[in-house]
Amino acid sequence: MNTIFHINHRASAFKNISFWLCLCLPLIIGLVVGTIIWLPLELTMNSKGYKYFLEISALPLGIMGLTFPSVGIYMFQFKSKQASELYLISKNREIEMKRDKYLDSLIALSVIVSRIRNHLAGLEKTSTSDEFDLEELTTQFNHVQSLWENIFKDLMYAVALSRLYNDLQKADAFFCGASLGISIDKKYHLKKGVYSTLMNEMTVISLKIAKDASHCKSKSLQDMYNTYLLCGFPPDEVEDELKNEIQKMNGLDNKIRSLESQ
Repeated sequence: MNTIFHINHRASAFKNISFWLCLCLPLIIGLVVGTIIWLPLELTMNSKGYKYFLEISALPLGIMGLTFPSVGIYMFQFKSKQASELYLISKNREIEMKRDKYLDSLIALSVIVSRIRNHLAGLEKTSTSDEFDLEELTTQFNHVQSLWENIFKDLMYAVALSRLYNDLQKADAFFCGASLGISIDKKYHLKKGVYSTLMNEMTVISLKIAKDASHCKSKSLQDMYNTYLLCGFPPDEVEDELKNEIQKMNGLDNKIRSLESQ
């Protein structure tokens, strides 16, 4: 039944069963009613007979005349659905472009923060080994710090920095403190918690980047969901994805709170 009355705006109108139903149904009903009325009659071919024919044929001819408005209404609905889908595609593309611009910045920041954390883990492992060189540790730390400082200089991270600035500023204070301690005494490398504190901050920042990315995705999915409803289309394509993204964001939020409370 749904197939009969469904308007498939992605196919030609002539390939829709509902189009032919709108076109033929009034004609068929009109002919059936007309046949019932006309068959028993014996009309004379004069003005009086013609006038009588028109009088008794008002109903079947009226029904058949509904063909034009019914097809007109159908085509209006058909074109409206096509226009709505074009608007939906255009709007969703606009939402995705806005989202991707921000996500690209977050992904780039996530990569560099992960690299810094890995380097710090390597430094911590080296500083606790039996054989280590303080000069080499200092050189490696300076390299890690230069990677960190590059975050604040590179325009690639500018969009992401706007939302994570406070967390990055806190981590930067720890970096500056460690750098100052090492410049005063290279044995500062051996101080307990120097690298673990920085690594913990990098972990928190990574989680907040992931949460922010998830928030960005859920916001764009919510906008798409609203656009689907506005255009009269079922939002099934984005509804499940939106629920999963919100659940993911809540999970990341719990992890961040757990780390920050330590």
